[in-house]
Amino acid sequence: FRWEVELSPPVPFTPVFSNAANGHYYALLTPATWTWSERVAAELGGHLTTLRNQAEQNWVFDTLARYGGVNRLLWIGINDVAAEGKFRWSSGEPAGFTYWASGEPNNALTGEDFVTMYPPGHSQAGRWNDWGERVFSGSQPFNGVVELPATKGPPVIIRQPYNQRVNPGTTVTFPMYAIGSRPLRY
Repeated sequence: FRWEVELSPPVPFTPVFSNAANGHYYALLTPATWTWSERVAAELGGHLTTLRNQAEQNWVFDTLARYGGVNRLLWIGINDVAAEGKFRWSSGEPAGFTYWASGEPNNALTGEDFVTMYPPGHSQAGRWNDWGERVFSGSQPFNGVVELPATKGPPVIIRQPYNQRVNPGTTVTFPMYAIGSRPLRY
């Protein structure tokens, strides 16, 4: 049995990428669960990405799934946490476009309410799979893809937690600021 524990809040760690086809901005969050990633994306003024068509799906996968030379599982905004089998986007948009891997979604391990793209090198790379909350699969990280509409502009992180340690069981507040958003506190 292996425990995974999130010790710090996810923060954007990549440059902000602009998709010329839709004018939206995208960034990757450090590895974290889907729920924590969505919370940070919403605090930044967006959500985990909503994929509206194959072109956007391809752009997000091609741009971010191998960022920094690391194969990544990408958390996207579609989920069925509210009602099993009824997938919806965290942005509130209807789930018109889907790109499921064969046999998915299957809720195989029960509680698989959140969706990632399979990483590069997988036999169904880019296709979607439903998962439970997790941070890594083996050595491959689960990174949230933040999507911000053009009206929000790209997030610019001006201060974030750095090199801070806390003892287990201690309550602590980590402030993180992004231009154009309120301070994020964890």
